[in-house]
Amino acid sequence: MSASDRDNNAKDDYSREHASIDELGRPIEPKEPEGDKRIDKCPDSHKHVFLNRHWRSQTVWIVAYLICCFFAIVLSQSMPGLDLAFDIDILGNAYLVEMPLLGIVPPILLARPFFLIYDEFAELACHHLRVASGLCSLRKIEYRIAYEDMVRVSVEQTLLARILKIGTLCIGTAVRDHSEIKIEGLANPQYYASLITGHIDEARISLKSVHRE
Repeated sequence: MSASDRDNNAKDDYSREHASIDELGRPIEPKEPEGDKRIDKCPDSHKHVFLNRHWRSQTVWIVAYLICCFFAIVLSQSMPGLDLAFDIDILGNAYLVEMPLLGIVPPILLARPFFLIYDEFAELACHHLRVASGLCSLRKIEYRIAYEDMVRVSVEQTLLARILKIGTLCIGTAVRDHSEIKIEGLANPQYYASLITGHIDEARISLKSVHRE
């Protein structure tokens, strides 16, 4: 066989492999590119789970708000000089508006728990953990960490947190010695710790099977 015949046969084989139909006119399914052989579809065991602060984690701020409201009312009645008075002109008529100066503090304390609850969240996706913070701030930070890169998962709880059944979920990678991710104020954090540990084990088993292939 001459060199030109070999080149023609090679071209025929290449065109037959990359053609949309075969010699019999049947459609040929396109080949998927080689690379990461893990399934991109999310299995049933990896349904998306969102992790948010529970309202019980803001118990201290709620108690501080109630105490502040009580003292604001008492001090405003006993010390009228702390009231803020100003006139409002409406259609040529002046109206005197009196507002206790201490009444500004309770709304600020009440806004703090809502800010902490909705400012950050975490999501357990198919192959990674996504954490976003600064949702109520001018600067938003979002990062993702694959399950196979995680090396340790732990739960931190103070005495008050154990009473309220909340805690902090700590996740670390091999890059640093300390925990890089801390998700605070979670209800039943042991459940989420076991869930992430299961995802880590499945990701490592899947990675080992890919290397064997």
